[in-house]
Amino acid sequence: MSKMKLVLLSNIAAAAFGGSVSEEARSDNWVGFTQDGESYLIAGRTNGDSAENVKAHFDADDDMQGFLQSGIPLELFAMLNGHALLSRETLGDNVLIQELAEYGEDDE
Repeated sequence: MSKMKLVLLSNIAAAAFGGSVSEEARSDNWVGFTQDGESYLIAGRTNGDSAENVKAHFDADDDMQGFLQSGIPLELFAMLNGHALLSRETLGDNVLIQELAEYGEDDE
């Protein structure tokens, strides 16, 4: 099982959204995942949930635990589910990234 980090992202560059996007959306808090700190899968907005509530949600999510046990790389998961991984560069120089949790273990 590989490590994966649950993160909150905000102040995302407009270019990361692939089109016109409101300032509210850019500055809003978004839930994301990364395995390498260089590419991120954005799962969605926090909808006002606190960092603690977001973490508690994923800590209790059986699907999340199953995904971690599967060992599927985040890049493959994203591709199979029609999501894009965004590079740290695409997220922009001003993106704020807050690590909430780290799941899994180092691959040997």
